[in-house]
Amino acid sequence: MHEEKSVQEMMSALGMATFQAQALEYSLVTLHAVTVRKNEKPEKNIIQDLMDTRYKQTLGRLITDAFKTLDIPISLQEKLKNALEKRNWVTHHFFRKYGAIVFNVELQKKVTQELIDIWLFLETVCDAIHELSVQRLKDTGKSEVEINKGIEEAVNKYLNELANT
Repeated sequence: MHEEKSVQEMMSALGMATFQAQALEYSLVTLHAVTVRKNEKPEKNIIQDLMDTRYKQTLGRLITDAFKTLDIPISLQEKLKNALEKRNWVTHHFFRKYGAIVFNVELQKKVTQELIDIWLFLETVCDAIHELSVQRLKDTGKSEVEINKGIEEAVNKYLNELANT
């Protein structure tokens, strides 16, 4: 494999692992908000305030608080603990351990696969949190059609705001 292509593939896998870690953080913020909505039915601005506060917290804090207040199933708790370890490794230790591999194509391939595995694991944990959020919304009486419509509207609103900045 050409060295430049190998580096590009490694950086792509690193980017996707980082992306999935961030998606997990945002999914946990949503789960916090959905659970508050399910339990208390607060006004919309209270939910937004909660989300704004949670967006400023670390993944570790979001997970710790989720364990305390969100009734997370034990199997998912274990996955979240593992996800935090993997995210921390990608964020805080990857470059220290592998910063010099740009000179070794074989190590790049090995690390690329490790990053892909992390990315896919984080994606499955994120999906599990999303499904839990959807279930909690269903518990409030919303249909899956309503939930999906709300998600689509939120995504479109975000994309429009992004396009206009």
